[in-house]
Amino acid sequence: MVWSKSLIVAVTVILVATSLAGGAYFGYQSGYAGSQQQASPEVQRLTDEIQRLTEINANVTDENEALRKATSSIAGKTVKIGYIAPDTATYTPTKVFMETVVQPDLNAYASSLGLDVSFEFVIMDANGQANTHLELVQKLRNENARIFIGSGWSSQGCATLSYANANKMLMISPSSTSPTLAIANDRFFRMCPADTAMPPALADAIWSYGIREVIVIQRGDSWGDGIINQFTPLFTANGGTVSEVVRYPAETTDF
Repeated sequence: MVWSKSLIVAVTVILVATSLAGGAYFGYQSGYAGSQQQASPEVQRLTDEIQRLTEINANVTDENEALRKATSSIAGKTVKIGYIAPDTATYTPTKVFMETVVQPDLNAYASSLGLDVSFEFVIMDANGQANTHLELVQKLRNENARIFIGSGWSSQGCATLSYANANKMLMISPSSTSPTLAIANDRFFRMCPADTAMPPALADAIWSYGIREVIVIQRGDSWGDGIINQFTPLFTANGGTVSEVVRYPAETTDF
């Protein structure tokens, strides 16, 4: 019998609940009605928690069975998953981590579920360039890798989104936050919320310091554009003035 984590937690909670319930009953029998009354809410809470964990365990079992059925078409195959580092600085440590930790762990998990499938990560470096990122996505498509983690920079997501949508690829970003990429029903999943909350906070914070006129120096990509395009009307609505916007190339390293 394979014990899932949720089942182990549930059994542990059952043992604790049993001990508490037994102690409460013994106290009652001994005349400590007050102690029993104090324990009763805790026993009820634990009972509710046991029920919740039991339902979670049942759902996990159902999901595992559905996963086995869904993967029947790729049984005996190796599924390639792309990973495109946004720049060279993150490429090497990410490559080591993906190859020595993530890939073995993912394959071990698939094996534990009885799935006859393996996963291989194809790891690339976009060199801080949006166009390079798009070229690498096209290369992944040619290698039949339909799922990839990338678009670490929103500019890379902007350059790639149309191609990913057209070729039914699944693009996942751990860090893209540009409001311009908050598009419904596309094939781009972002792990971070959009920066829609940043411009109002910036406008109010700057105004609170008594600053009434600003010169904006912004990163020249979709991320920077999205921020300034929201910030400007908010700051001017407060009565402020944006005198000038200096837009520098995103790949600039020497200032």
